[in-house]
Amino acid sequence: MSHAHLTPKQDLALAREALARGDRPHAARHLAGALASDPVNPEFLEVAEALLRAVPENAVQLIPLSADKQWFGDVALHAWLLARTGNSTHAMRLLLQVAMVKPEVPYLAWAREWLASPDFARDVDPLPVAEVALQLLQRVDLSVHAPLTATLREVLARIRAVHGNSAILMMVAARLARTTGNFQESLDIALAYEREHPDAMAAIMAAGAYRSLGNLPAAMAAFHRALERDPRNFSVWIDIGDVLWDDGRPREALEAYAKVLAHEPEHPWALPSTLLLKAQIVGDPGMLRDFTRYAEAHPGNARAQQLQQLLRAWTSTPPSRNEPWVDVLPKPTEATLSVIAQLHGLVARKGKDALPKNPRVTLSHPEPPSALLAAQLELNRFTEGVTLGFTVQGIPEPDPRASWGRGSGVSALLGFRKARPVLWRYQGTDALPAVEPPPAEVADRVAALAVTPFSMKTWREKASTLARELAHVEPLKLAAVMVHPPLLSRDVPAWTWLIAVQMAAALVLAETSAGRTLLVDLLHGPVDWVVKAAVVALTEHALAHPTEAEALQKELKALLERRPTQGAWCLEYPLAVMMPRLPGLSADLVGTLKAWRERLESR
Repeated sequence: MSHAHLTPKQDLALAREALARGDRPHAARHLAGALASDPVNPEFLEVAEALLRAVPENAVQLIPLSADKQWFGDVALHAWLLARTGNSTHAMRLLLQVAMVKPEVPYLAWAREWLASPDFARDVDPLPVAEVALQLLQRVDLSVHAPLTATLREVLARIRAVHGNSAILMMVAARLARTTGNFQESLDIALAYEREHPDAMAAIMAAGAYRSLGNLPAAMAAFHRALERDPRNFSVWIDIGDVLWDDGRPREALEAYAKVLAHEPEHPWALPSTLLLKAQIVGDPGMLRDFTRYAEAHPGNARAQQLQQLLRAWTSTPPSRNEPWVDVLPKPTEATLSVIAQLHGLVARKGKDALPKNPRVTLSHPEPPSALLAAQLELNRFTEGVTLGFTVQGIPEPDPRASWGRGSGVSALLGFRKARPVLWRYQGTDALPAVEPPPAEVADRVAALAVTPFSMKTWREKASTLARELAHVEPLKLAAVMVHPPLLSRDVPAWTWLIAVQMAAALVLAETSAGRTLLVDLLHGPVDWVVKAAVVALTEHALAHPTEAEALQKELKALLERRPTQGAWCLEYPLAVMMPRLPGLSADLVGTLKAWRERLESR
């Protein structure tokens, strides 16, 4: 029977039976099957230790690897046995190769534990291990594998701590730091690398780190250092062109791409970029048709297809007239807010004494915490001492209160999964802010933006300036204003004000790499209006920086999978509006999202 037809417990039982009767190879095969489901399960590892004790010297021969066909579970157990019998380098290389194939299985937690031993770490040859780690970074999208990313970072740090900063170790560590959003750390490593190895690669690493930090002048200077050291490295001009285009300097970007085309006229990245840029600069429909014909004739050119999808998103955006999250911030539709309107009417007709002291609202499903906060804030505007209570009748699946994507079970208990920051925490069905109120400076500055008439273009420009002025404030402290809104003296509904504050804060956060990392974390938190603001702000940033659109798509598609089977979902409308603006979505998904939007707007 294959592993695919056995449960982990069945594999474990068969491994124990085989071990008891002395059939150790058979035990090893079933143990590999059990470990493939959860490599850090103490019960599974206990059997692995028993197997090792049974054959202490020739353990790796129990599960030999063939050159033509290898199952990842067998390779992983082979690596575990190698590590426990003294072959640390080969064990590390194999385990990293398994992580490339099955990044979602936390095998690399073994390596972290092995490297806790100084003797094991000293025995590791850093060069071949770093080479495989670099392959992993090139082949695996670590943005969607946060546990693997965190563990790999620790593994490389422990190797560097023992073996020092070899060139390839520093290169891999800098790239990994940038991948994990630790841009300053990436820059520090890159600059240290460049001091020891002043070559073109070192300058390119530094340029990438500067670019991630938003320091475009320093990035450009580093790119030019790379060209001074290796003038034939035309790929640097591609990077320069992309930076200039993203920075709103299309003519200079065109000059950069021209350097590449002079050397390679059919370059698959520079040519489609040049065709679309020329059409954008000149505004000639004929040039636009040239680009479209090229993209249609080269369906395998990833850059051309990316730009074509971006072009479709640009041209399909409706005219700027009451377009949601372009000209207006859509009004909320939660049932709780209509209850507040009814209470307001009651007070207007009969006076404040007509209000019950502790009114309760019965909800069929939990509503976003921000809606409940806005309801209480609005109630406070026309009466005092009245607290709104809520009774929730049922919890849909998936649970909107839960954070997701952070792991559970033994892995989480052993610290192998990192918790994401959230702005709300729950006690049963009652939501409370999970952060302290923001500094007064933050509340005042965000309020000053939120109080102005909404226009996405204008707000983004002001948010960019505000982000620089608040650069000393930690992103989570800035985000705290989204659940601790400043007081508003103007006569507008509390929910209108709260939505404006949250949107303003999200746009400021989206202007920095650390802020965008936090916004992505909020996507994984409880369903709330703050997630709506994060979706909008991240999409707006990705539209201005096309190279980031693909990573955001993956996050938003994962969010779509959290759509509940029952009850209203406050994220449906922002996803239906914002996602079709991103390049690269399938026609089927775009059609589904547009149908959602039509249905919601028809109401």
